[in-house]
Amino acid sequence: SNLLLGSNLVHNGDTDTYLGFETDTIKFFANNAEQLAITDNVLTLGDGVVLAPHSSDNFTIDSPNGIILDGTSAANGVQYHDGGLEIMRISNSSSNPVIRTMVDAKDMIFQQYDGTEVMRLTDAGNTKVAGNLMFPDSNNTISAFGSDNLYLRAHNDMYFNIDTPNDSTSRHFIFRANTSTEIMRLGED
Repeated sequence: SNLLLGSNLVHNGDTDTYLGFETDTIKFFANNAEQLAITDNVLTLGDGVVLAPHSSDNFTIDSPNGIILDGTSAANGVQYHDGGLEIMRISNSSSNPVIRTMVDAKDMIFQQYDGTEVMRLTDAGNTKVAGNLMFPDSNNTISAFGSDNLYLRAHNDMYFNIDTPNDSTSRHFIFRANTSTEIMRLGED
């Protein structure tokens, strides 16, 4: 039960207490296992260490210059758990970011501030959009992946509308096969 100081322990009256070492690492042990090490702006936690606030307080991470979460392992990435259950994971696949739900048969839901659902990516592979699906002002294509078929379905009516400024330019719906052969044209001339 010794207190061994490599450099100094200074207490300045009613102000903060400083524990400082010139060049070495400060290490904290519990049950003969290293739990925490501090070296030159790096704080290293021991394996399995959990940072948890007392009682029901929030745990806040605040930085004046951004927060970096580096999961190191491409497969494990950064994980979000709730009550010990992993809900979501952000990982890396050949430098492609992957956002993944980790509970089977659950959807990925996007909501506005007021809780209004604006989009849902379902477990079945469907995308549900609450409002209009809008594309930028250029030539856009809706296509199926690979050799899959593309189906457009509606439970009631399906509307196709070309929303154009008030001008005299003719607009058409053009249906093509193999991207080049026109098979049908609808519209007014």
